[in-house]
Amino acid sequence: MNTALSLLLIAFVVVNVILFLHARQMVIFLPMKQITGKNARLSLLEQVLAAVSAVSSPKPEHLVSPEALKLSFERLSFPTAFGRTLEGWYFPLKEGEKREELALLFHGYRAAQDQMLPVVPLLQELGIESLSVDFYGSGGSSGSSTSIGYYEALDVVHAVRAARRRWPGRPILLYGASMGAVAITRAVAIGEVAPSAVVLESPFDTLLNTVRHRVALMGLPSVGIAHLLLLWGGVILRFNPFQHTPAQYIRAVTCPTLLLYGAEDPKVQHPERERVAAALTAEKKEVIVLPEAGHELLAAHSPEQVQAAITRLLGE
Repeated sequence: MNTALSLLLIAFVVVNVILFLHARQMVIFLPMKQITGKNARLSLLEQVLAAVSAVSSPKPEHLVSPEALKLSFERLSFPTAFGRTLEGWYFPLKEGEKREELALLFHGYRAAQDQMLPVVPLLQELGIESLSVDFYGSGGSSGSSTSIGYYEALDVVHAVRAARRRWPGRPILLYGASMGAVAITRAVAIGEVAPSAVVLESPFDTLLNTVRHRVALMGLPSVGIAHLLLLWGGVILRFNPFQHTPAQYIRAVTCPTLLLYGAEDPKVQHPERERVAAALTAEKKEVIVLPEAGHELLAAHSPEQVQAAITRLLGE
């Protein structure tokens, strides 16, 4: 083996090791105190190497409490598979103030259920009670990993089942932001939930495209890197991320649907938005692209527009 070929082989191995570690960082979380404690013991050189290899990422925690927003709530815990538990916050209304619908709220990637707190008063003004949920690996739920909407679909399933056990007969409105929206579409597609209506903020069309955009935002060539990140992420989590395609899942969503995007979203861009919207076959649907909004909680960016759209969605 000549020197040039040897160097190419070494470079190939090094690149794949680095991308494997970055893929692991994208999907595996560690407690913040464990990361802080570990890094405090590292030398300067070791800290630089740790940053390059991206060997750890903190588990998303609650940054805002319902109490801070003066929201009355009940903390719930319910089981899923393999002894895992999910944490939820239930936001009740007085009997005479509430409608029949119950909204289940699902957060985005590297976030926790407190991300969805701005949605709660918006819905309460419409008489809708809410139950927000921490996905597996986030906030108060057990676990330390994320699959960016793939396995989270099963969390949606378990949350819906828990809600129907406690509040039988109530129509279920599912509201998801980004990864939460993707998880909802997949939960419907695998035939496990049948909501009365859904609100989907910023779902991507394919996992590959959204990872490509995230890599490009880092100033790196997205084509090869994004493919390798998905390859290694799939190996770590044991699913095929190249087939993680909300633009296909959403075809199964036939209930009344509100689809929301930000016009300035760098992570879900115009072509992807168009593909998702075109795939939506629900008879009653509304697609809104909010000007000047990015990849953020759109209910917080434009609460009046979102609230009015939900009112139309529910037929009032």
